[in-house]
Amino acid sequence: MARKIGICFFVLFTTCSGVNLCVAESFFNSKDFRSFVSDNRAHQIGDTVTVIISERSRAASQAGTDSNSNISANAEANDSVNSVNVGLGFGRDSADGAQTSREGRFTGQIAARVVAVDAQGLLQLNGHQKLIINGESQTISLTGYVRPIDIRADNTVASNRLSEAEIVLTGEGVVDQGQDPNIITKILSWLGL
Repeated sequence: MARKIGICFFVLFTTCSGVNLCVAESFFNSKDFRSFVSDNRAHQIGDTVTVIISERSRAASQAGTDSNSNISANAEANDSVNSVNVGLGFGRDSADGAQTSREGRFTGQIAARVVAVDAQGLLQLNGHQKLIINGESQTISLTGYVRPIDIRADNTVASNRLSEAEIVLTGEGVVDQGQDPNIITKILSWLGL
């Protein structure tokens, strides 16, 4: 009898009070779940990927001009005793040429973060790294888009696989300041010397 009263009291209390005595929450969150055996390549906003930078650029330009011109005039005068020939001539030859070439090479690594995923599934990457060595500051900045399929199994991607890539290396310090010409050099250059 006491058992029946206890069960009735429990049923009455749980149905009438509006309070759930049993609440079950899952520790599993499907949005953030990554299996231990799954692929660890970047695929969503906030993930990081290592970009292996290996860029080489080479440009060469060559131009040449060549021109020739000749002008001549002759006059002859004759009389019964003398014959006089007068001639005037002018000639000009000109040949100019110019050649320029430039080569740049940049290798390194930078960790970039996925900041957006566009409608086609491309991952937008953004990375920034600043190094200070002996007072010299070097900054590497990287932006671009990558296809998830181009990311290797070790979560790296080659820089030549980025579309709309912008890779910037800047430096500041004693070496950078040594590259700036002094005022005397600038004046002589302005004078064409």
